[in-house]
Amino acid sequence: MDNFWKDFRYSLRTLVRSPGFTIVAVLSLALGIGANATIFTLINSVFLNPLPVEATSELYAVFTTDENNPGQFTNLLQVSYPNYEDWSRLFGNDPDVLDEILTLNGQGYTVVGVAPEGFKGVNAIFGPELWVPTMMHTRSTRASRPNNWRS
Repeated sequence: MDNFWKDFRYSLRTLVRSPGFTIVAVLSLALGIGANATIFTLINSVFLNPLPVEATSELYAVFTTDENNPGQFTNLLQVSYPNYEDWSRLFGNDPDVLDEILTLNGQGYTVVGVAPEGFKGVNAIFGPELWVPTMMHTRSTRASRPNNWRS
């Protein structure tokens, strides 16, 4: 272990003495890591985890705001979609779960559907347990409360 620390100190001294080489080495590593991450993300999303829908070209991302009350969430519909696995495990595939209220960090969300089996979302390798509207994000992720939900 003593030799490791000697080698480490020597390496640092060498890098400090030649800043041009250090900058080129760090930039090369950063570029290689970034390119690797980008290629993996592309291959993962296109080949390994494609969206489980038939016509992906017909999907739309919808973002809305409450123009009457900017920044206020009082008039917005608070809805949720549990994923299929949690619906099966927690609710026993009960179709009557629709219109029930799930509590996420003290806020109630009405269940309006269940995500299809195997659906993980469009931005996740491992999908969330519960989907809520994006505009409810600040309400559903309060730092003072743990991030959990149950019916």
